[in-house]
Amino acid sequence: MSSPFAARYGIVFPMQKTSLICLAGLLCGCSLFSPMHIRTGTYHLTGINDGGAEYSTDVLEGKGEKVELILNSDGTGTMYAYDDELTVAWDEDTITVDGIEESYEYEKGILRLVDDSSVLTFEKYKKK
Repeated sequence: MSSPFAARYGIVFPMQKTSLICLAGLLCGCSLFSPMHIRTGTYHLTGINDGGAEYSTDVLEGKGEKVELILNSDGTGTMYAYDDELTVAWDEDTITVDGIEESYEYEKGILRLVDDSSVLTFEKYKKK
């Protein structure tokens, strides 16, 4: 419970501060558990399926090349593919890379970009 003095000068006790932060998050529509927040991060390409043929990314990595996908919490991002830096926009259902929109699937840190004939599989880097 807050004292009148604390309330008058905006001093918030720890439990009240937590409650206020939670209330502010609910009012803003923001959530730490939203799909956008959970999917935010940096991913690396781990597999390619092109028309049923599976390809490993070991060949790329052996040549010192890798493909990374960075998804920011504001719906923007960047894909680094070989020597190219590509602009990304994304939401809960689609990812647009350099103006090309694709649907995607997400489950437990694995993101799959899916089109009519191919699937690119990305795995989220784990925090150390």
